Amino acid sequence: MLRVLVPNNPQVETRSGTSANGREWSFKQQSVRIYEDGTPFADKFTITLPEDVAIYPAGEYLLDLNSAYERGSYDSLDLSRSSSLIPLNSSTLSAMKKKHDQLFADYSEVLKKTA
Repeated sequence: MLRVLVPNNPQVETRSGTSANGREWSFKQQSVRIYEDGTPFADKFTITLPEDVAIYPAGEYLLDLNSAYERGSYDSLDLSRSSSLIPLNSSTLSAMKKKHDQLFADYSEVLKKTA
């Protein structure tokens, strides 16, 4: 998971236009800061908002890796244009720890069976 910081006074930019075949398109983008593992400072990135999200309020989030990738052309792995952010709070951390503990227990059982 990547830790994402939405700074105070978040702003959304809407981009729109018309494609070559005459179809109109538009999407919203928001600037965020992403902490990479082991780095003390966050780098600035722009994310495309999912259609059902008007704006992510200021705060800390985790990038939902299940929504961050999609199957591309020729079975490639591409970044999704609309990744979701999960608010980073005590209930999120508790759920993540529970899931992590279960995955570790399941993996330990598989290792025991193959040993």
